[in-house]
Amino acid sequence: MGVADDKPGKKGFTVNDQRWWLKDDVDLESLDNAPEDKKPSYVEELEEKIRTLEQRIAKTLDAHRVSKEEMQQVRQRLEREQDLKLEVQRAKLAEPFLEVLDNLDRLVSHDDSQTVGGLVEGAQLVLKQLKERLSELGIEPIEARGMPFDPNTMEAMMTAEVPDEDDGKVIEVIRPGYMLGQRVVRPAGVRVGVAKRERS
Repeated sequence: MGVADDKPGKKGFTVNDQRWWLKDDVDLESLDNAPEDKKPSYVEELEEKIRTLEQRIAKTLDAHRVSKEEMQQVRQRLEREQDLKLEVQRAKLAEPFLEVLDNLDRLVSHDDSQTVGGLVEGAQLVLKQLKERLSELGIEPIEARGMPFDPNTMEAMMTAEVPDEDDGKVIEVIRPGYMLGQRVVRPAGVRVGVAKRERS
């Protein structure tokens, strides 16, 4: 800051250098180590809240990752258990038919000296055995012959002219149908009687 020279006969200003950090007696190292100004309390509180929220977010994300991995493991275990159950059910379903298959195999591998009557009798026994195994599984044939045509359990494959009293009734079963409880496994393929209509 400049000040006026008060000596008589002289004009101008004298400059006093106020840059204290340029003085020789200033300890710059002590300035570097000087403590920083303390933050206001509300700033420290906000920083603490931010740190707390960051920790909570990190924990939540970690828990979500672990939970997702556990769910994936549970899903894979359930799928393996379901596959195993299906295999067991398939094995149980196939087991009753293995004996039928054995008998059928013996029938077609018969000695040439066996009579036709013996073959027919053997085939009838195998057929009877197969129907018994199906019945044990709850699969029963659909009673169709002589019954009124039912589109829910039957499929009309052919028609034939019949007397009026047989109109709409099944006169022949072309392909047997089967039920499992109340569910149609295969509809019966039938020939349906149709009364002759006189032309006008």
